[in-house]
Amino acid sequence: ADETSDEINSHAHTGMRKPRIQRNKAESDVLNSNSGPVWTRAYNKNNFRFDDPTVSCRALSETLDVLNVDRMVIGHNVQRRLVPQVQCGGRLLLMDVGMSKEMYDADPVALEIRRTDGCQQELRFIGESSVRVVT
Repeated sequence: ADETSDEINSHAHTGMRKPRIQRNKAESDVLNSNSGPVWTRAYNKNNFRFDDPTVSCRALSETLDVLNVDRMVIGHNVQRRLVPQVQCGGRLLLMDVGMSKEMYDADPVALEIRRTDGCQQELRFIGESSVRVVT
C-alpha cells in the first residue's frame, strides 16, 4: 500500500514510543521490515551484505522527485572502504562507515551541509584524513 510520508512518519513516531511487541503491523513494517524506510538496501547495495556494487539512481531520482528533495543521506549500509560514498551525481550520500565497536570500530565521520552562494550547497565530510568537499 502506498502511504504518504506523513503517514509513514506517524507510524514511526507512534511505534518508537512502544515496546516492539506492542507495535501494530504498520508500525512494525516502518521500523523493522527489511524493505521499510529504516532498513532498506534499495538505494545502495555497495556494502558488506551484497556483492552487487550497483546503485539504483533511477529509483533514487523517482523517490527524491516524489519527496521534492535534492538528496538522500542514508546509514545502515556499511561501506566497503569504511568511508562515506557519494553516488548518483551527489544525490545519494552513504554515511555508514562502520564506526560502532560492534561493527568495525572505524573512525567516526560527520557530514556538514553548508549553504554557500545563494542556494548552492557545500557538503563536507569531517573526520577523514582530510576534509572532503562536494558541491
